[in-house]
Amino acid sequence: MVANEVGRHKRDFANLVPAFDDHTAVEIRDWLVRIDVNERTAVIMYLQGYKQREIAADLGTHQVEVSRMLRRAVKRYIEA
Repeated sequence: MVANEVGRHKRDFANLVPAFDDHTAVEIRDWLVRIDVNERTAVIMYLQGYKQREIAADLGTHQVEVSRMLRRAVKRYIEA
């Protein structure tokens, strides 16, 4: 992964996934284990503050695909 830059804004999970009720760390961990490795990498990097284009460069794909990965991951979390 790309080294984290000083002062980079870190996103919290609540901004990525709409909260319908309280989510425990166990639920989040279980969800992360179930999703595709590239989706998991994209989610973790996004939450660490990386931009989609930076994630795409790290994964060797396009920014639009990272956007799709994040949407799919969130959808799977909500449906779980």
